Amino acid sequence: MKWLNKRFAGYLLWLLLATMGAHTAGADNLSPYMHRQLSEARSLMEAGSWTKAQQQLRPLAQKAKSPYAQALIQQSLGQIALQQDKVAEALTHYSKAYAADALPEATQNQLQHTVAQLHCAVEQWRACQQQLQQWLARVPDQQIKARDHLLLAQAFAATEDWRQVIPPARRALALNSKAPISWHRLLVAAHSHLAAWRRAALAQRQLLQQFPGESREWRRLVALQLQGKDYAAALTSLRIPFARGLLREGRDYRQLAQLMAHEDLPFAAGKVLSEGMRLGKVKATADNLRLLAGLWLQAKEPAKAIAAFKRLLALQPSKKGYRQVALLHYQQMQWREARAALRQAIKLAPDGDLLLLLGMVQTQLRQFDQAKQTLLPLINDDNLRQNAESWLNYIDSLST
Repeated sequence: MKWLNKRFAGYLLWLLLATMGAHTAGADNLSPYMHRQLSEARSLMEAGSWTKAQQQLRPLAQKAKSPYAQALIQQSLGQIALQQDKVAEALTHYSKAYAADALPEATQNQLQHTVAQLHCAVEQWRACQQQLQQWLARVPDQQIKARDHLLLAQAFAATEDWRQVIPPARRALALNSKAPISWHRLLVAAHSHLAAWRRAALAQRQLLQQFPGESREWRRLVALQLQGKDYAAALTSLRIPFARGLLREGRDYRQLAQLMAHEDLPFAAGKVLSEGMRLGKVKATADNLRLLAGLWLQAKEPAKAIAAFKRLLALQPSKKGYRQVALLHYQQMQWREARAALRQAIKLAPDGDLLLLLGMVQTQLRQFDQAKQTLLPLINDDNLRQNAESWLNYIDSLST
C-alpha cells in the first residue's frame, strides 16, 4: 500500500494542522494540557517520528472526553497508521474521527472522502460505494475530481454492478480529457459485461481517438463489433489500422480476408491472404490454403483457385480437392490437366460421378475407346444412366 501512503500522507498532515488551528463557533475548546500534548505530537509527526507520536497519542485517546479532541487524536493516529502501511487500522481511526462529528463541515467532508477511499483500499467495496455516493452528493461540484468518479466506478466494478459503473465512469472521462487508457477500458468493460455491444464499441472508438496507436485496442474494437454482428463496421475498423501498418500479424491478414469475403469482396480478400502468405505472415496450412482457394473460387479466378488447390492437395490429398481441380480445368477446357486430376481422385476413392466426368474428358480428348470403357458400366447406375447414354450416343455420332 505504498501508493496509498504517498497519496494521503501530505494531505492528512495539512488537514491535522488546519483543524488544530481552527475553532469554529460551538466547537469545544481544547484544555491547555490537551493542546500541549497534541502540539507535541504534531511536532513529532512533522519530524517524521511516527512511532513516538503514536506512543504519545494512544494514552490521550483514552483520556479525551471532548469529541473535538477525540476527532483530532483519531485523525492523527490514522495518519500514523498509514505511514506504517496499516491501512485497516487507519480506516478504523479515520472512521472514529468522522463519527465524532466535531470538526468543521469542510473538514468533515474531507474525512468522509478519506474514509471512502480507505474502504476501497481494504476492498470493502459496498462501504466505499456508500460513503463516496454520500460525499459526492454533499460537496460542491468544483470540489469533485475526475478520480473521485473513477473510484466510484471501480468500486461498482469490483462488485460487478456493471450498470452502476457506467455513469461515474463517463463523468470521470468527461472531466479528464487526458485520462489514462485504463479509465476508458473500464467503461468498455462495463458495456461488454452487459452485452451492450454497440455502446461498448462506441466507448472503444472514443478510447482509440485518444490512443490511436494501440494495436490491441483496434483488435478489441473489431471483436466488439463482431459480437454485435456489425460486420461492415468491423471490416472498416480492421482496414484502418491494417493500412497504417498497426495490424500485420497472421491473424490480422486472415481476419481481414474473412471479413472482406463476408462483405462480398472475395477478390480483395484473396489478395490480402495471398500477400500474407507471400510475406510469411500467414502460414500455408491446410486451413489457410482451403480458405484461399475458396476465395479465388468466389472471385471467379480459376487459375488462382487451381494454384491454391494444388498447394492444398500437396499437403492434404483428398478426393473432393482433386475433383474441384478437375472441374476447374474442365471449365477452362484444359482436358489433360482435368484428366490427371480425375485419375488422382479416382485413385483415392472411385465413384460414378468421377467416372462420368472422366469419360467426358476422354471424349473431349477424342479418346473414344477409353471413354466408352469408362462410360459403359455407368448404364447400370440409375442415377447416371441418362448422362452416360447421352455421352455414348455422342461418341457414336462422332465415329460415324
